[in-house]
Amino acid sequence: MPLTFVSLTGADDKVKPAALAALSARYAKAVPPEWAILYCHEKEGTARYPSLAWRESFLELSLPFTAAHLCGPQVFRDILDPATAEPLIADLSRYGRVQLNINARRPEFTEEEVLVVYRTLHQAGLHLILQHHDNSRRPIEKFLSTLDAASLSRIDLLHDESKGTGTAPEQWPPISTVGPVPLRCGYAGGLGPAVLEEELPRINESATAWRDWPYFIDMESGIRTENEFDLAKVEAVLEFVATNKGSGGIYFASKVVHAHRWQALRAAGVKTASSWIDEAGEGETADYAELSERCLREIKDASRLVLYCESHEILKGAILEAGAALMAEIPVFLVGECASLSRVFRGHRLWHECASIEDAISIPARHQQ
Repeated sequence: MPLTFVSLTGADDKVKPAALAALSARYAKAVPPEWAILYCHEKEGTARYPSLAWRESFLELSLPFTAAHLCGPQVFRDILDPATAEPLIADLSRYGRVQLNINARRPEFTEEEVLVVYRTLHQAGLHLILQHHDNSRRPIEKFLSTLDAASLSRIDLLHDESKGTGTAPEQWPPISTVGPVPLRCGYAGGLGPAVLEEELPRINESATAWRDWPYFIDMESGIRTENEFDLAKVEAVLEFVATNKGSGGIYFASKVVHAHRWQALRAAGVKTASSWIDEAGEGETADYAELSERCLREIKDASRLVLYCESHEILKGAILEAGAALMAEIPVFLVGECASLSRVFRGHRLWHECASIEDAISIPARHQQ
């Protein structure tokens, strides 16, 4: 499944930052954790809301995935005030993403004020997570409608109708789009180690209903015991998602001219992990750096990679993708002949050569027989 990472929220002063770093290192090659820090001026230094000193110690570790979740009215007032906005934004820029939990429990700010907060932080270059619920739906739609594809690459959407109360919805929503552009979406509400076996397949089914687009999950209450951040529960979550990866469908690697083949297979019901096939035309990719990272994540989470080559073709990126699959212990199934291929790696234990695309998507891998 294209689960990008697990956002784990609510570490506080009782948690040693080094313990979080150890888990980041242990699960770096699986589905990595993102450590989401509740950033609230009113409650700083209490349970769930770490002190400034703790946050500084945490940031000094330079962990690969971090987020600041802005809570409480004061932090948003400071963003709206030009006298306090600049130093606050400088501090927030040290986190990988910034989530805006604005008007979640009650409408403290007008719609125009919410839009100013969105614009101010986005124009400052921050990667935003917009918490999507009844009170934020309208300003989010207005804000997103003003952005181009490149700007949308720095916007994620968190589906959290519980508004942070830890209640799971009856039905998880599909990913959201702005016109033809899909957003990376997150899912929160009642998640934790006790329910992931049931809820993660439901989330994956909704999130990938029309294409295998990367998504993330977020949890807070479900990883606490007696209101304390529980590292044992955190590790149970990370272990579960690590051992349940590899169900993201088939990754197709080929020249872009063959994208229509893989789209047709997907339309026929073949579970497809390659999101590049929907942006294979000239000018359809807004950010090649993001695309390269996304392709590697999708390969890592795929059940297999089908490498397609016609005799007159010289493969480039597809060869790199096949190598990435072998490195990630994902079996590769070649269809066709190509001068680009190395006889060395054709002898790899996970390499298979097939007479047809139908064989490549259906025959068992040798290590699965």
